[in-house]
Amino acid sequence: MMVKGKIRTLLFLAAVVASGCDRGGESSISQATPTPTPPAGPALEVRESESPSGQDSREPELFATADGRMIMSWVEKIRDRRHALKFAVLDPAGWSEARTVAEGENWFVNWADFPSVIALSDGSLAAHWLVKSGPGTYAYDVNIARIFHLMELNRKALSEGKVKMSQLIALAGARLMVG
Repeated sequence: MMVKGKIRTLLFLAAVVASGCDRGGESSISQATPTPTPPAGPALEVRESESPSGQDSREPELFATADGRMIMSWVEKIRDRRHALKFAVLDPAGWSEARTVAEGENWFVNWADFPSVIALSDGSLAAHWLVKSGPGTYAYDVNIARIFHLMELNRKALSEGKVKMSQLIALAGARLMVG
């Protein structure tokens, strides 16, 4: 009798556990998946555009600014062992002229550790790139530069002489190239 009672109790507990794990039927509120709401505003438009990068460029990176512009940065091979970090800004008028942030012969360049140029909330830009610091395969430093007033540069302002390249100031990093 005692064994039959234990078996009945175990069968009862197994049925309770199995019914609690039932995934069929109506979902409870805690298991409901919210339906995504489409974002407000205009639909995303994809357009083809000519790249501002040079012939031997690599490691492209895109950054969307708060005001809707895009910054594309990339590494361009200049000579056998010399590389440059460049960027251009895309606005409704098109791509700005490509600008060089820094260049050097001892850069750590590969597909996984790519440099970038981003916009900061004050309108300045920040850039980073990797420079070898020793004989080891992965011995490198991260160089960082802050570039002021570059968000104000565009083709029209430069061509009209309203903005001068001397307005660029870099803090930290390798040699700044202001072209």
